[in-house]
Amino acid sequence: MTLTPEKSTTLINATTPRIESVATRGVDFSMGILENLDAGVRETCDLPPLFQVKHQFIGENRQRAEKGNFSLTGTIALAESESTGNRPTLYPGTTSVNSGSNSKLEQWICDFALIAGYRVSPKLMAYGGLSYTQVSHHGDQTPGNLVPSRFSGSVKQGLAHLGLLLDLEGAPLFGQVEASIATISAGYGSIVQENGSVNLGVHF
Repeated sequence: MTLTPEKSTTLINATTPRIESVATRGVDFSMGILENLDAGVRETCDLPPLFQVKHQFIGENRQRAEKGNFSLTGTIALAESESTGNRPTLYPGTTSVNSGSNSKLEQWICDFALIAGYRVSPKLMAYGGLSYTQVSHHGDQTPGNLVPSRFSGSVKQGLAHLGLLLDLEGAPLFGQVEASIATISAGYGSIVQENGSVNLGVHF
């Protein structure tokens, strides 16, 4: 899900919004606070950084997990951002440009997930989970002396995923492959999006 200020020189279309499927890239950094509690930052292209806390309720941690270990982990991530801008505005149906157009977008993001894992071997874990994400937003664009165009709403995503995580032998590295399906909805429509990802990470 991506919400960004309008980058063009035309007025935003707040009457017929739409949901679009996009490809994204991201970085996830976390560190252990307690034995089964991690905290970190998750950043995805075009979204503000999400500050995340992860707690493992059931099972041994990665260092002690053996074949057959079952784990259950919950995460919560939050973010808030504000974007403002000033740029020329092209009035619809004319060639008139006004340089005093101002825009503002505020958004709040909350994300919850529950993940279950099973150690196929000490180095290989199969996992799956469910997550729910909500992005609430409001903003406005004021072109010159015209009445501001205001918009607000929320976008919700429910996601299910399955994956494999392999700790590489003799190095603090891991590889990960994952497939997911998500339903993304808002007051003006919904889409179903299927994704796949390949990741490489480092254990600290």
